Amino acid sequence: MIAAVLVVPLLAAGCSSYGGTTSSSNSSASVDCRHTFERALALERQGVTSQDLLDRVESMYRSCPAEYKAYTDYIEIVLDTVEQGVQSCDHWRNPEIGDEPVRLLREDGLCSDEPVAPPKPTWPDGGLGWDEARSHAGSWQRVCGPLKSVRVLDYGVFVNIGLDYPSADRFTFVIWGDWQLEPIPASSTICASGNIYLHEEVVTQIELGHPNEIEIWD
Repeated sequence: MIAAVLVVPLLAAGCSSYGGTTSSSNSSASVDCRHTFERALALERQGVTSQDLLDRVESMYRSCPAEYKAYTDYIEIVLDTVEQGVQSCDHWRNPEIGDEPVRLLREDGLCSDEPVAPPKPTWPDGGLGWDEARSHAGSWQRVCGPLKSVRVLDYGVFVNIGLDYPSADRFTFVIWGDWQLEPIPASSTICASGNIYLHEEVVTQIELGHPNEIEIWD
């Protein structure tokens, strides 16, 4: 959607703020800064990388520092949204950036004035999140979550993910029997498949038949 344009550092010398027609000692002709900015922005939004766009960016660089800064700040933030996703508009607003790039983001639908929910974590091979499992009680699912503890008792092994024992909101994989498990790295993500049920109508669990049913992901 947005074409990335190589831009050069902002010059200290230049023209007045938005909306004015200014001239530069580096240019024999006056530059309409606002028109140049808006035309470059239109080409950028169309994904057009052309000599016309490059010339307009160069013109802003030489003669229109305020427009050039707004343009480059906008481009940098757009590229950041590829990694971060849509954020609240206030997330991007600060004294160094100013209001213009944020206004443009809002026009593009790349920031929101409404609270933005954090993205849900993605689990290996599309597993169901441990914190969603309770609503799937009674069904067979592959559940994943961050390892919190492994409790090995004489009568079974309890692998807690998401939250640790004794929290009632934890998710637990239970393996009945006298088993010995190899140590699992504390930073691991754990997944396993089985029928989800509520132990004593409280703790969400899946019973497994053997330790090798546990998937360990780094």
